[in-house]
Amino acid sequence: MSRTLFRCGSKAIFDAYGVTHPRDYYCNSYIRGGTDANSYTKNATSVDFSMTMPDSGGDPNTYYWRMHLQYYDGSSWKNNTSSQTSTFIGYLNNRSSSFRQFLLSGRRAGSYRVLVHFYSSPLRSPSSYLGYMRTNAFTVQR
Repeated sequence: MSRTLFRCGSKAIFDAYGVTHPRDYYCNSYIRGGTDANSYTKNATSVDFSMTMPDSGGDPNTYYWRMHLQYYDGSSWKNNTSSQTSTFIGYLNNRSSSFRQFLLSGRRAGSYRVLVHFYSSPLRSPSSYLGYMRTNAFTVQR
């Protein structure tokens, strides 16, 4: 069963931790993201994550993104550095969706989240940075 992890508007599910500047906290009411589960057992092989713009209202923009699977080390969130891929790049618009699979082999048990940074340019330069969205934490057992 899919779980909506971030969305703006009246049904926003955001974690305000770490927000230092309003520009850093990107809110686009058309973008929705979700995983394939709320938690992952020791038999799980991957975290499947997808984003869409199903109610884009004709938004013609393309949003370029960089997605990270992050691990909570007990004091802060870290980009995961296992042998598996933990960072992906891509784009999203009203004619496409984005799906990425984070393999769990070699990752430790604990709390994880998905962090997505959005950009207005495919170069993903600092000057094109729009901000970020992130999921609530979910548990991975090993």
